[in-house]
Amino acid sequence: MSQIIVKSIINFAANAVEVKEVVDVSKMTTGEILVDGLLYTLIGMGITFAVLIAIAFLIWCFKFIRIFETSVSNKKALKENDKIGIQPVIQEKFEVEECIDDLELVAVIAAAIASSLNTSTDNLQVRSIRKVRA
Repeated sequence: MSQIIVKSIINFAANAVEVKEVVDVSKMTTGEILVDGLLYTLIGMGITFAVLIAIAFLIWCFKFIRIFETSVSNKKALKENDKIGIQPVIQEKFEVEECIDDLELVAVIAAAIASSLNTSTDNLQVRSIRKVRA
């Protein structure tokens, strides 16, 4: 006899429930076996996708957790600074604009050099521009 026995023990707090299911495959038709297999496959895939969606939601929530943590740490730092008497430093954001045109860059550099030498740009000649590593 071909039998499939599924036995599970489920614990609820202090109570344990034993679930036992016996399926006699020899009495099932091929169509019933295929339908059961398809059903189990769909249940497994559904559980898998539900867990993946839960993980994706959890990862999405990390950005809010990080924002919350930084705001809490900033508030703690401000409270500590107030106790000590330190004023917070305001940081300004500077945007760096890349010069697309080399002629514009040459004109700006020549004007800066002429200004520092107290002369006009007519007396200066820029031959090359090289980037210097700092």
